[in-house]
Amino acid sequence: MALMVFSVGSAGTALSIDMTTFLMCRVVQGIAAGGISVMARVLLRDSYSAEQLPRAFSWLSICFVLSLGMAQFAGAVLDSIWDWRAIFIASAVAGALSIIPVRLFVKV
Repeated sequence: MALMVFSVGSAGTALSIDMTTFLMCRVVQGIAAGGISVMARVLLRDSYSAEQLPRAFSWLSICFVLSLGMAQFAGAVLDSIWDWRAIFIASAVAGALSIIPVRLFVKV
């Protein structure tokens, strides 16, 4: 659900025509991103034993840090090639495409 809300917020941000709509969609996007982060930790807690959990959390933290750096670089590239809206379109597409493997591989 959080991935879908993130995608909608990203698309809304890219399509916004005034500052109020832009900020409202960014708030929606931020809340959904927080939900995604929390769900990742919950999935690890539910999937790993107490002995394996610290290692899994370490890998998740490494992935979060790497993804932040890569996202900033990719955003700068998209902005230099097209414009700022391309960043949010890419976020919407990436979020929507991420729903597929989550639905396939995560047992809820």
